[in-house]
Amino acid sequence: MSSSQELWRTFREKPWLSVFVCALLLRLGFLAIMLSQMDSSAVLQLCSDADVYYRTGAIIRETWDFSTPGTTLFGPGYPFFLALAQWLTGGSTVLLMVLHAILSSLGSALIYVWANNLVGNKSVALAAGLLNAFSFTSISLANILLSETLFFVLTLVGFIVFLRAHATGKKSLYVVAGFVLAAAAYVRVMGEFLFVLLPFLTWLFLSDRSGRLKRIAWTLVTAAVMIVLMGLWAQQFYRKHGVCTMALSGPGGLGHVVRVTYAAVEHTTGTRARAWTDSLVAARDSILHDYPRAFNEVTMECLSRYLKEHPGRLTYAYLRNISENMHNEYGLQDVQFPKWAPGFNKTWSFLTEKKLNYRVTLLAVIGCAFLLIERRYRLLLALLMVYGYFAAMAGCSMWQTSRIFYPGEIAWTILVAFPLVRLFNFFRGKFSRH
Repeated sequence: MSSSQELWRTFREKPWLSVFVCALLLRLGFLAIMLSQMDSSAVLQLCSDADVYYRTGAIIRETWDFSTPGTTLFGPGYPFFLALAQWLTGGSTVLLMVLHAILSSLGSALIYVWANNLVGNKSVALAAGLLNAFSFTSISLANILLSETLFFVLTLVGFIVFLRAHATGKKSLYVVAGFVLAAAAYVRVMGEFLFVLLPFLTWLFLSDRSGRLKRIAWTLVTAAVMIVLMGLWAQQFYRKHGVCTMALSGPGGLGHVVRVTYAAVEHTTGTRARAWTDSLVAARDSILHDYPRAFNEVTMECLSRYLKEHPGRLTYAYLRNISENMHNEYGLQDVQFPKWAPGFNKTWSFLTEKKLNYRVTLLAVIGCAFLLIERRYRLLLALLMVYGYFAAMAGCSMWQTSRIFYPGEIAWTILVAFPLVRLFNFFRGKFSRH
């Protein structure tokens, strides 16, 4: 057997490897084109968040100091990862971005593993993995220093280990799943409440009632591990700032909802709404001399006020944030490819104007219909719960491009894969008859 035939057989026998290689080639190609349009040092400052992450990681690497503005704002997880990555790559920007591309490609392969374990259909799993591999949002995030890629991978690993714990009954895996999902929360604060999903997912995953209660008990151990580990950081944050959260971006999300509500109530623009909240926080900070505490107090006071006076407007603002983030076509490619920025902006505008930005949601709904027809109710509910969780978290953000709902690909790639596989099989059968 020739080396090419051996390689082809390997890819056929290990579809996850095919997904990984495909994803890696796409991301490295993207990186090569990006570096042809800018200096490698500019890659570290493509957006303000990326710059903060990188500088915070450098501080941790050099001084082991975790009490920085960057960790206060975003949490310690991703800056710590960048500190390790900088050490491994010797400070090379190109090698750091290659490492990020490998991490993102691993995420695509993990989508295959997750989908195959969940669905038990290799064709659907392969389609789901390739959907993530070709996802323009995923490719773009692989080539910028933002926390979504690492959060995506850690959440997937946590879910896969959690599934494996149920399949094997190994108690240690429940503990490991708790550690990994807690690490995901350290990376992005939107993972703080993943433990709430776990008992429901356990009930949906297990059809055998005889062992369900025991599994649920161990699921609570997973949740407890998450809560304890997150609490280690949250209690430090609370002692310093009087706010029980993993990062300022937590109440910051609620602040976004407040701004959108203010803009609706006062019939003004988002820019003026931001200026309004910023002025309130600045005034409170001048008294407290503690910005996180001031921000949280102002946000909670405004939220309480709008809940009493304008509950409808507040609810609408939150739901609109969800919809806009779920269907946001605007990405980061315009800063990654500055020479092509006008073309990207025209494309995004065209897709939005023609309502083509709803295509994934439409295909996901069709996928839900297939699962209903096949009476796979538990699988459908499990995917909808994961999808709904990240949609709910996306409601606490705005003006943040398509990256906010990127974790939703953990669920929607599988839902969309169902109609795509059926469509592929239909045309393959039709052409084979001819």
